[in-house]
Amino acid sequence: MEQTVLPLFIKFCDFLVSIAPWLLLGLVVAGGLREHLARSPAARADRRITNSAIVLAGFGIAAPSGFTIFMLDNRLAVLWFVVAASLIYTGARLLAPAAGPFASLQKAGWLPAGEDPAPAATLRRQLAGVWGAIGERFDLVTFWFMGACLAAALLAFYMPYEVGHGFFGRTPWLGALLAGGIGRALPVGRGTEMPLALLLLLKGANPGAVAALLFAAMPIPFLRADLPSGGGRRWFLAVQFALAVVVGGLVGPALL
Repeated sequence: MEQTVLPLFIKFCDFLVSIAPWLLLGLVVAGGLREHLARSPAARADRRITNSAIVLAGFGIAAPSGFTIFMLDNRLAVLWFVVAASLIYTGARLLAPAAGPFASLQKAGWLPAGEDPAPAATLRRQLAGVWGAIGERFDLVTFWFMGACLAAALLAFYMPYEVGHGFFGRTPWLGALLAGGIGRALPVGRGTEMPLALLLLLKGANPGAVAALLFAAMPIPFLRADLPSGGGRRWFLAVQFALAVVVGGLVGPALL
């Protein structure tokens, strides 16, 4: 029993220790962005939805996932954020209801609730707000991230190399399509994609498949069921999935 548990625990710790610092950095950035948006004039008073608020709010959701990609390749991470910005902006403009988009995105948890512009803008209160936002995201991410690391450790220990290479490495575009499907099935913005991406690399997957998984798992927080845009949401998801497979399949071999 010990001969099985100890190597499994070591593999779990390998995934956890290698990814966690980047995930924590992303959580800090996400907390700072959320606090900034909560105290912005648009959030406090006039309830306007601006282009910069759209992109910053989306980055606040995407940062924990995006920062982990820097551990693989800086260029891939930058490209990921560029694609994320494009999808975030386009999707929010297309899918958020024209009447009251600010309130709709706020209801979906994408934009934070604003505070009254009182004398409260002290450094101490701002830091407390950032810490609270970090804690809120940490609570959302921890369970899923730890579970993904455990699942990756189990598969790394028990899944033969030939299986990973056969499904995700032998035929590059088929591997990208399968990995993209896995990425699309992952919970949004929970940091689950990087442990599985590292697992695929360990098991002989084509780099294009790994990149496709990362792009397909890109957090698109406004694609919530409570936003009334059913048909448009399905089309947007289809376009994002196709873009993830194509971009990942093309750039992955060059960057990873």
